[in-house]
Amino acid sequence: KDPEDLTAVWLKEAGNVRFREGKFVEAEKLYSQAISQAPDQHVYYVNRANARYKLQNFTGSLEDAKFAVKLCRTYGKAHYRMGEALMA
Repeated sequence: KDPEDLTAVWLKEAGNVRFREGKFVEAEKLYSQAISQAPDQHVYYVNRANARYKLQNFTGSLEDAKFAVKLCRTYGKAHYRMGEALMA
């Protein structure tokens, strides 16, 4: 595996821990770093969309969810996050 991929996975997992702790600003930053390492991973955008939603950044959440849908049209969570942001 590419070391950058492993770094991105670690950053995503660290973001997940911060998210579960309710530290949404930190989670968003970690997801952003994961995206910078692996910009083709739709899950990272969905996770950041969720963190942004929790921070009431509904525009950012929607943008991330839309981009995740572009990367993977069949990923249900991306569509869910898009709808959630639109309804906010």
